[in-house]
Amino acid sequence: MDGFNVEKINSFSAFVDDIDYSKFYIVRFVHGKVSFTVNSKPYQLRKGGNFMIVDANQIVVSKESSDLELVVFSMTNSYFEELTILFDDQIFRVLWDYSPDMLSDSQMDISNSFLNQIYTIFNTGEYIYKKIIISKILQCYLLDIFEHAYENVVDEVIRNTNHRRFIMSRFYSTIMEYKVRDIEFYAKKLNLSSRNLYNITQASLRVTPKKVIDSTLLAVIKNMMLVSKYNNQQISEILNFSDQSAFCQYFKRCEGMTPSAYRKVNKV
Repeated sequence: MDGFNVEKINSFSAFVDDIDYSKFYIVRFVHGKVSFTVNSKPYQLRKGGNFMIVDANQIVVSKESSDLELVVFSMTNSYFEELTILFDDQIFRVLWDYSPDMLSDSQMDISNSFLNQIYTIFNTGEYIYKKIIISKILQCYLLDIFEHAYENVVDEVIRNTNHRRFIMSRFYSTIMEYKVRDIEFYAKKLNLSSRNLYNITQASLRVTPKKVIDSTLLAVIKNMMLVSKYNNQQISEILNFSDQSAFCQYFKRCEGMTPSAYRKVNKV
């Protein structure tokens, strides 16, 4: 499946040594146990545990059992961005502060149930809505982690939404409401200058307002294609493109392929 993969492995240390730093990972422990450190803090995970890898450079494996069996869920940055484009900034802050031992066994059972569903569906043969269902379950997994980890993350910076995060949240909401592609339009709606909006998106995400707009609308367009199956003409009208050709050119510029090619790849 484009941008997402699931595989079983038997060595966590070998996996960490060869890890692709441009990807986001979730690791589920099926059997055995591993001792490792993250930022020099020691952890030990055994059968039934799972955790996310955000910065693999900081993981050092000290010991692993010979009967180790892991399932690794990996996704590219573009896939992860598409998956979480509408998440609130607070969710990311909690997820990035989430540690491997933060959930209780009962809470881990819930998160593992999502991962088991994903593993089963991923390994099912021809399945028309495979990508859609897996994406939705991954969102549920991440939101479940947030729900249970939030109370354990005591950083006041995370708990209290500051002005910049408030503006970003309003920016996303306004894009979803109006679905236009003009930076000046959103700056006025947010009572900001274009320069201030640029500074806020740079400080928050290190991207331009245009990138935020394009990424958000691209996620909306893909959802329309995969779930509702609108045709190109209908999408161009809903999103206020001048015509179907303009919509197709916009999609190709953002995604690197035509809408038709995207539909073919995803078997829509």
